[in-house]
Amino acid sequence: MNPDPETSSRLVAPYLSEEQRMNRICDLLSKAVVSDWSSRLAETPGPRPDSSNPRDRPAESSDEERIVGYLSLVGAANAALIRETLGLSKMRVYRALQPLLMSGRVAASGRSRMTSYALTRAEVRKIVLN
Repeated sequence: MNPDPETSSRLVAPYLSEEQRMNRICDLLSKAVVSDWSSRLAETPGPRPDSSNPRDRPAESSDEERIVGYLSLVGAANAALIRETLGLSKMRVYRALQPLLMSGRVAASGRSRMTSYALTRAEVRKIVLN
């Protein structure tokens, strides 16, 4: 016995208008997309070339690019969210954010644990959407 889809949607959320239902669906879909992209960014990059030169820092530049990619996706995030999503240690996030802040690619707002990081306008213009 399959209930009528229109009747069942009214039973589930009778207090929502059609516009509110559509907005809720869009919110849930956008969260799913962000979650999917976040998980892709959190994947560890491929094998790094072995280098005995300490000046070569592929881990930091890779972390920087992963953070920039994540911020381009979500807009703004605090260090704890970046750390949790990308699977980085607290120190690696700090070390990757410092050059981004100094170069002006990322801007910080707030203080202490409430500090939020976002791409600057100049950096946002560089990002090409497919």
